[in-house]
Amino acid sequence: MKAIILAAGVGKRLRSVTDSPKCLLEIKGKSLIQRYLEALQEVGIKKVVIVVGYKKEKVIDAVGKISFSGRVNFIENPEYERGSILSLWKARDELNEEIVLMDGDVYFEQEVLKKLVESSFKNCLILDTTSENRGEEVMAGVRDGKIIALERGLKGDFDISGEWVGFMKMSKNATVYLKRILKAEIELQEYEKGYEDVLPELFKQVNFNYELVDGLRWIEIDFPEDVKKANIQNDNK
Repeated sequence: MKAIILAAGVGKRLRSVTDSPKCLLEIKGKSLIQRYLEALQEVGIKKVVIVVGYKKEKVIDAVGKISFSGRVNFIENPEYERGSILSLWKARDELNEEIVLMDGDVYFEQEVLKKLVESSFKNCLILDTTSENRGEEVMAGVRDGKIIALERGLKGDFDISGEWVGFMKMSKNATVYLKRILKAEIELQEYEKGYEDVLPELFKQVNFNYELVDGLRWIEIDFPEDVKKANIQNDNK
């Protein structure tokens, strides 16, 4: 299994906290990217691809100083100020086997990633049904055990709905469909989209299941208050 981490963005909403890439933000003295690599190593994933853009040299230098037993490759997205769909498109040649796709701005405890990787489902998202839907959160809707909708501030009648953590696991077969969908969007020059905007089309082609991480610690770091919240959470590491 391979991990692809999308870490190219600027993170303008965190400028009062840092002007470095978000993945270098330190929570309790440890950068997010260090936490990612340590967590991936813990679950046995030793092939990692990081898509970089904004201040890429800082990320590459920081990763080089982290003790990691596997191999890390970097892919550059020079258009990092546009939609994240371009970051995933730049990594399309890496969509060739079972992968874990991860947004690079999440603070999470080990069990969150473990639950995804060890899931019996080949195609899976992790959801938190305890999250409040205030309109900013990317929410998933589930019906008959399958994810059928994914949208920021999603509303609707679903068996289960929950916030998507920003991590997903895909089979090799699913990556084939994803590449086709990405290619069609790029040909239409839909460069301002987030890659999550095309996932509902993928769900029409391939069945995606879910695992719940209700009660586990995780925070998507978007705002200064998210940094404060993460720093005061109980953390055994």
